[in-house]
Amino acid sequence: MKLLYRYIISALSQTTLFTLAALLGLYAFFDIIREVPDLGHGNYDLGKMAGYIALLLPGHAYELMPLAVLIGGMVAMTQLAMSSEYTVIRTSGITLGQIA
Repeated sequence: MKLLYRYIISALSQTTLFTLAALLGLYAFFDIIREVPDLGHGNYDLGKMAGYIALLLPGHAYELMPLAVLIGGMVAMTQLAMSSEYTVIRTSGITLGQIA
């Protein structure tokens, strides 16, 4: 039982972190596009823009975490189902409530 729980949690964690990284990359790209017109005004250069974008990432991560967990959970369970691991887990006597 404990081994199965660890396996499911590791699958969920990996896909959630990958999803969060992809979403943060997308949001950082949009932030860069929004900041590019301001480059060169005063002493606002590429280094300061990168620092500003880096400081925005924790706030974006906080906002995107529920979405990343939802998408990561769906992807992890889909991967388990595609490789028939979910079927093996269910036939071994683990209920859907225990998996959840």
